[in-house]
Amino acid sequence: PMQWAPAPQAGFTAGRPWLPVQPDYARRNVAAQSADPASILNHYRALLRLRREMPALRHGRFWPLTERPVEVLAYLRQTPAQTALVALNFFGWPVDVRLDSPPPEAAWELRLSSAPGAHRRLQGRHLTLAPFEACVLEAR
Repeated sequence: PMQWAPAPQAGFTAGRPWLPVQPDYARRNVAAQSADPASILNHYRALLRLRREMPALRHGRFWPLTERPVEVLAYLRQTPAQTALVALNFFGWPVDVRLDSPPPEAAWELRLSSAPGAHRRLQGRHLTLAPFEACVLEAR
């Protein structure tokens, strides 16, 4: 059952749900995550908002920057008016990879990251990501 609130049956039903409610429902629920700006729920909301704001993420042509993604999957989504770079680190440690295809020369602005911070993510063909980081950059 969806854990909506720290209420009986996690706010899912007043009756008895057909599946058991998880024991962590009092702290892991939609109400608690809505109040936490760093929660996974709010990250997904930000990702959906970004997708609505960026036509390249919805309609852009796909251009892989990594031919055989092992540590990192990186690709461009491009429309005539906008370019987005999406990068995903699959490992629990920082990675610094050389992209197989160079991204366009541009000033890249970080639009969203699962690991926000001040480190430089893209420099030429080199991409640096934090452990398990997923990020979206936009060419300016």
